[in-house]
Amino acid sequence: MKNYIKYMSLFIMFLLYANITQGQSWYHFTGNVVSQGDSLEVPFYEVMITDNQGVNVITLTNENGFYSDSVFLDPITQTITVGLFDCMGEFLFQDFTPPQAENNANFTICTTDNSCDAMFVYYPDNINYNKLNFLNVSLGNYTSSIWDFGDGNISIEENPVHIYDAAGEYLVSLTIHDSINGCESSISQPVFVDVNDTTLCYADFTYELSEDNNKQVFFTDMSSPNIDYWFWDFGDGNFSQETNPVHTYATDGVYSAILSVMSNQDECNEIIVKQISVFDSVNCIVDFNYHLDTINNTPYTYIFNDASSEGITDWLWDFGDGEFSNESNPVHVYDSPGTYTVCLTAISNNPSGFCDGTVCNQITTPSYYNFGGQVFIDGFTINIEENDSSNFATAYLYRRLENKWEYMDKREFWKYGYYWFVQKPEGEYLLRFDLEPESKDYDFYAPSYYKNQSDWRAANTFLLNNNEQFEVNVNLKKLTDIDAGIGSISGNLISGQGCDSEDVSNRIIKLFYNNEYVAYVKTNSEGEFEFLSLPTGLYRIEAEVSGKLSSTEFVQLDDSQPYSDSHILQINCNAFVGVEENEISETGIVLDNVFPNPVTDFVNFKVYTTIEQDIEIELVDILGRSINNYKLPLNKEYSDIKINLENISNAIILYRIKTYDGTLISSGKLIHNKR
Repeated sequence: MKNYIKYMSLFIMFLLYANITQGQSWYHFTGNVVSQGDSLEVPFYEVMITDNQGVNVITLTNENGFYSDSVFLDPITQTITVGLFDCMGEFLFQDFTPPQAENNANFTICTTDNSCDAMFVYYPDNINYNKLNFLNVSLGNYTSSIWDFGDGNISIEENPVHIYDAAGEYLVSLTIHDSINGCESSISQPVFVDVNDTTLCYADFTYELSEDNNKQVFFTDMSSPNIDYWFWDFGDGNFSQETNPVHTYATDGVYSAILSVMSNQDECNEIIVKQISVFDSVNCIVDFNYHLDTINNTPYTYIFNDASSEGITDWLWDFGDGEFSNESNPVHVYDSPGTYTVCLTAISNNPSGFCDGTVCNQITTPSYYNFGGQVFIDGFTINIEENDSSNFATAYLYRRLENKWEYMDKREFWKYGYYWFVQKPEGEYLLRFDLEPESKDYDFYAPSYYKNQSDWRAANTFLLNNNEQFEVNVNLKKLTDIDAGIGSISGNLISGQGCDSEDVSNRIIKLFYNNEYVAYVKTNSEGEFEFLSLPTGLYRIEAEVSGKLSSTEFVQLDDSQPYSDSHILQINCNAFVGVEENEISETGIVLDNVFPNPVTDFVNFKVYTTIEQDIEIELVDILGRSINNYKLPLNKEYSDIKINLENISNAIILYRIKTYDGTLISSGKLIHNKR
């Protein structure tokens, strides 16, 4: 039977390659996506390339709103559709019948809602009190403003100044309108004019940098009228009550200088804030960093970031291929692979003085390759016949960057269970494959990694290094059946340590019963999840977020309490490649979390146990030599253990958690950032 399956698989692959190679070619699709009205580039927007034969490619625009991707297909009687959804949910598309070798489809779309909200503030002139200054602080997008000052006069200026003939209360109205998207909003509020009001004072100052010392600043008060008290906050922790102080800053920087004034006679006070730039020209440092844009599907795309000292006003980038840029943080696409010398010339030309400098770095672009494979269920591809579309799947691709996995791309597929990725940079990858909810086997097989694991920490990685790798296959992991019941478990997934607004929607939540993987669900847009129809017993829930760890919750359902809600699972974005988190063992002990990692002074171990017992935590160096041992008692359920690493000099520390009889519970590594 095994030989039959093996030869059947090879036969299917032969048919597939025959179909693919006979009369098929690569076809390239490019274009720009810009926003409606202002024609600005729309970055990181999904563009779909589809046909009626199973091709379904989703690509993303780069930071400049440009997309580029290729598909391998038979052009005879084919219609290829390139399209996207705009902010109103409308599908905009262009058809190519048949496609050419090079195809271009540009799109102009709405990207934001059309709402707007009219708002304004006002303040009187410090000398002529019946002269009011109006500021339009409306929210949203609008193209025109109409003011009604309540005295028979109107204005269409953005921020008008209006002089009233007499004191009194006036009802002022502001109406804003967007002629492109149709937004309109109005607001009316009273304003008060008192031509005899002399209780107002006005704060203002000027400043000048010393010619001999760029860090020394001369401040001159320009406030009025009848000022009695001055209080200066120079923005660096120093203060003064002089009228016209002179202050010397210790270091370069941009400081918020604040002047507060008060008048006893007029019973008023006022504050003004100005930004002061202080730079010494001899300390002007020019530097930059860069990285390959792996999210972009356009090869040889690099993101450059200026890392020069503050105060730089002008930039000139030479990318080494005859192309230049004056942006501070440009994105550049090379036409071909190679080694390039990139130079940045940065100039500081501000009131503190002039300086410039140049720095150069060499960049060697990686090679780009195509690869693919098939997804199997119990030894057979998820769809075994040419027109079998009972299972749809999505392949998610993650690339190793230093010591973390970063999301890169995805592909939807169904025909023969075959997927492919094109023009990806050489390197180490992690691949996950999910059946889509409409698939017939969705409820029976878990999202799985190459080659056959349901946990990213135990998955095989894939090294892309040539164009001959088209058998990168995966076998989906089967879920264990359990009896139905009336119980339920629900909760929320949230962002945790090291996360920067981590997306908690559409994330996998795994359910274990008697330590067997029995079900999974995906979170909704708010990170909420729920498991239904569960029998009584002890459960474990955890999130499967590729490349990141998560907390674990244990849930006991019984006849008296069959429902359990409000569980919180937290994503830990500090996970490093190679850090392992073991599942619950026969000892009844599980390591729930280790944080922070990297660690500076104290590391915390959160441990769960079903009974009170003792454990041993052993710290060793990378050669296996003992650093320290800790023998500790555990409370039933959760225990929090804190260990001080301040006096340990090792940069990498391995930990082993054991029972007192020596049974290994968990192991991993800590990155120690010494002070």
